[in-house]
Amino acid sequence: LEACRMSGAATGVVTDSAAFIFERQARVLAMEAWLDPELRFTSHQTGLRKKHGLFEHARARTAGRAVLVVDDRPGYVARAAAAGFAALHFEGGPPATSRRGPGRTS
Repeated sequence: LEACRMSGAATGVVTDSAAFIFERQARVLAMEAWLDPELRFTSHQTGLRKKHGLFEHARARTAGRAVLVVDDRPGYVARAAAAGFAALHFEGGPPATSRRGPGRTS
C-alpha cells in the first residue's frame, strides 16, 4: 500500500466488514493516512454485499478510472472482474510473526 501511495495512486476499499469491525481496522491500520474517502465502499454504508451488488456499485462510481481490486477469495476476484475491474487474487497473509491461532500468543 505504501508503494501505491508513493506512486500517486489512489487507494480505496471494498468490504463486507461490519461497521464496528471496519472502524477498528481503520484505526489499527491508520487508513485515514492512505484511504481516499471517495473510494470507500462498505456494506454497512451502502446496504450492499460483495455477493450482491457492492462491486457493481463501486465500479459505477469509479467509471473511467483504472482500478485494481485485490481480494483473498477467488469468488470475489471473479465478481470484481465481472464488474469491470482489473482483479488479483491475494494468496499471502500477514508475516508469520503476527499470525495468531490456537496456542499462539504472538
